[in-house]
Amino acid sequence: MLRLRSASGEGRAEGFDSIGRVGVMRWALGGMARVAAAIIAFVWVSPAFAAELRIEYKELAAIAQQALGGAKLRLHNAPAGGILDFSAGSSVTIGTTAVPIPVPARTFAIAGGNYAYYLNDINSTAVTFEFIPGAVRLTLLFESDNPELIGRCRSGICAPINALPRIEWSNASVSIDLAPVGLGDSLSLEAKAVKIGGTFVPACAPSAALISGGICKSVLSKARQAVAKLRGDLDGLLRSEVNKPDVQAKIAAELKKRLVLGPAGALIIRAVTTDESAVSISFCLACGG
Repeated sequence: MLRLRSASGEGRAEGFDSIGRVGVMRWALGGMARVAAAIIAFVWVSPAFAAELRIEYKELAAIAQQALGGAKLRLHNAPAGGILDFSAGSSVTIGTTAVPIPVPARTFAIAGGNYAYYLNDINSTAVTFEFIPGAVRLTLLFESDNPELIGRCRSGICAPINALPRIEWSNASVSIDLAPVGLGDSLSLEAKAVKIGGTFVPACAPSAALISGGICKSVLSKARQAVAKLRGDLDGLLRSEVNKPDVQAKIAAELKKRLVLGPAGALIIRAVTTDESAVSISFCLACGG
C-alpha cells in the first residue's frame, strides 16, 4: 500500500491537515499493476511541507518494471576474426544509454596450448521484476536457442577448433536483487546480489574427427573448470557494474520520471529507509533553505 505521512501525522485517503490547512491528496495509478506512476497534487502546499512516503516492495517492483523494463544485457567478449577485438563487447543498456561491461576471458593450459572460453553474442530478450523481502528482483531472460560459449586457442600448440568442447547455456538468465537507496535527492536501486541462472553443458561436437574427438574428451574437465570460474566472474562483475556511479545515476533518472509531482513542485528526497516489506522515503515538496 502506498501511504503518505506528513510531518505532523499520517495522511488520510481523502486528504490530510497540514499546519492548520486542508490538503487534497490524489494518487494516479497506471500500468498493468496500477502503480506505474505516482502523482501527488495538493490544493495548497506550505513552502516548508515535508512528508514521508511508504511504498511496499510489490508496488516498487511495478514502478521499476515501468521505469527499467526496457533494460538490456549483452554478453560478448569473443574475438573477431581471430583478432582480440572487444570494441563491440558486453554492455548493459538502460533507456538510451549503453554502458560497457569488461568481461574477461577465463583461460586454461593443456597439452602445450593456452585456451579460453568466450561469451558469444548472448543478448537478453525479456526483463521482469518481482518483489522479495527487502528488495526487488530483476530477472533478464536470454535467447531460447541455447546461447553458446566458444573455445579458442590463444597461444602455444593449438589443437583443431572442433577439438574443443562447445558449451551450451540452457535456460539462460541473470537475476539481480536491487535494494532502494538514496542518491542525492533521488531514489536509486543498488545491486545486492547477482545469480547466474541456467546450466552450462560442455559437449564434444558430433562431427569431430576421431583424433579431435579424443582431444575433446580430455579437455572436458578443464572446460568445466573454466566455465565455473567465468560464472563466478559474472556474479561479481555484474554487481560491481550495476553499482557504478553512471549506472546508478541512470537508474535514478528513470525512477524519477515515474515519481511525478503535480503543481506541488519537485519531490526532493531527504532520506531513504527500508525494512523487509517496504521502503520509506522522507521528502519535501517546496524545500526551504
